Amino acid sequence: MKKDIFAGIQTFCSEIGEAACLAFCILKIIERIQPPLVKINILASLEECIELGYISYDWDNPTNPDNFYVKNPAGIMEFFIGGKWEYRHEAADYKPELGEYVIYRWERKTPNAVLNHFNLGDWDSIINSKTVALGQIASTRILKRMA
Repeated sequence: MKKDIFAGIQTFCSEIGEAACLAFCILKIIERIQPPLVKINILASLEECIELGYISYDWDNPTNPDNFYVKNPAGIMEFFIGGKWEYRHEAADYKPELGEYVIYRWERKTPNAVLNHFNLGDWDSIINSKTVALGQIASTRILKRMA
């Protein structure tokens, strides 16, 4: 793990702000499941997930489009919470079953690009997200602890 204040930390944090919304949603779910006195260190947790290969990040190329792509959401849950977890994609109108955690994938079409953003419905890592305000839910992601 890197030191708390490492060379390139501002670049790293900028990339977090640009692309870590799914990772933030997963960490927020973990925070909700863990006992209230357990605090999540965001930078350390993201770095750990990168080191374990659960999240993509190219330390040498901050413009890599795969930076903060979550490769193994279930692995993140298993690492922080324990047990076996399932992660799957469902339709936008999916109705969750008991014990399922829902992450919404929002999509907004602009003349130059299709933008996406993830949130939990009752929690968002961005205040007043334009993608949420001007877009629509395109699909959902489901996290569920397996028996």
